[in-house]
Amino acid sequence: MKKESSQNSDIKLIDFSNFSLKRVYLSGYWLTVWYQSPYPEEYCSRKDLYICEKCLKYMKYPKSLLAHKEQCDAKYPKGLIVYEDSTCAVYQIDGKVEKLYCQNLCLLSKLFLDQKTLYYDVSLFLFYILYTKSTIAGCDPTFVGYFSKEKKSVENYNLACVLTFPQFRGQHHGYEISKLKRCVGSPEKPLSSQGFAIYKSYWRSAILLYLLQKTKQPETSENNTSLPLALKILPHSSEESSVKVQTDRSDSNLISEPLELISVFSIEELALETGISIEDILSTLDDLYLLSHWKDEHTIYLTHALILKAIKTLGITFKKRLDPLGIIPENLY
Repeated sequence: MKKESSQNSDIKLIDFSNFSLKRVYLSGYWLTVWYQSPYPEEYCSRKDLYICEKCLKYMKYPKSLLAHKEQCDAKYPKGLIVYEDSTCAVYQIDGKVEKLYCQNLCLLSKLFLDQKTLYYDVSLFLFYILYTKSTIAGCDPTFVGYFSKEKKSVENYNLACVLTFPQFRGQHHGYEISKLKRCVGSPEKPLSSQGFAIYKSYWRSAILLYLLQKTKQPETSENNTSLPLALKILPHSSEESSVKVQTDRSDSNLISEPLELISVFSIEELALETGISIEDILSTLDDLYLLSHWKDEHTIYLTHALILKAIKTLGITFKKRLDPLGIIPENLY
């Protein structure tokens, strides 16, 4: 939900004085436009735009779309399949190979993303297109949304831009791909307010779910109380110092020292299992009032009951994510 790179060379002042576009027609849906996008003036000066779901070519008239679709021989879905299950599939597209398609995709997504600035220089990016499968035999899958990432990110960003069309709402597919590739990353920053809200929600749910599972009372234990779990953030974590931790809290939910431990694991393990960067984990734990100092280390002593309390207080629900068995790792860039 944010602009895709400070390295792109196509950022320039654009005249939107004649922009009149109100809605676009795509895959059988009318989508209300949220923001302005630099389509050619002869197209964006109209109120309606018609877009082919196969190649994303944009047209001014419905009859033009019908005529185009009869002749459009674009591969659909386009790209290399990297994930598939019974309900959806994700295809990877190289911006250098499918330049025109990716440029059209960026123009379309700008209608729904305020801070997006990449439109034409797409060769350095990979695009992951999400489709849902039809329950009717013979029907084409539906284009739901996409996310993009730089092929080589010096800052280790795992997402540059993410969009789910208004009539569909996604479930953090970018992080799921990152997890299955066993890499840790973060979305490109600064995030837009909308993007931050989405990521904050995901970070909270993913971290709390992992802690919930790690603090679960072993069935073989004779102790009926929930044993405290120690999460130790190791001193050699280079990103640790970038997060300002509030240490003057008197929150009774924090346990000052361990009693008996289920296990001790590092912040690196948490990052690897969730695909979330150490910096984002630390800021989220601090935001949840779950991070404190103990013996000069960032350490957490938590119980299963405290995690459940945090989940209930925040009203967090754990959504269905991608099935690891559906990933096709050899096709991932």
